[in-house]
Amino acid sequence: MPEGVIFLDDEDVIRYCNPAAERIRRVHADKIVGRLIYTIHPAKAHPRLRELLASLKSGIVAASNRVVKVQQRYFENTYSAVCDAEGEYLGTLLISRDITEKKRLSEEN
Repeated sequence: MPEGVIFLDDEDVIRYCNPAAERIRRVHADKIVGRLIYTIHPAKAHPRLRELLASLKSGIVAASNRVVKVQQRYFENTYSAVCDAEGEYLGTLLISRDITEKKRLSEEN
């Protein structure tokens, strides 16, 4: 699967990181699994990330999409709330796609 997949538990701890996420984010799963999501984001992004995660946990939003630029590369990140059958929040699914080439082609056109 080309998309990076990271799963956060209900306390924002990274519980899963697939090989594509390792490649896209240039991290090793064994270095981030078990750590808070904030450890893979710059400090200036923490307030916005906290607000987003709070909105997902409370049910205000079910998902959020945004494009970020990191070291001359562009990523489309989708954060989605994962809930059980009763609607109880279980965690957050983060899907990352490297869209650098797509963005370059779009600008070229």
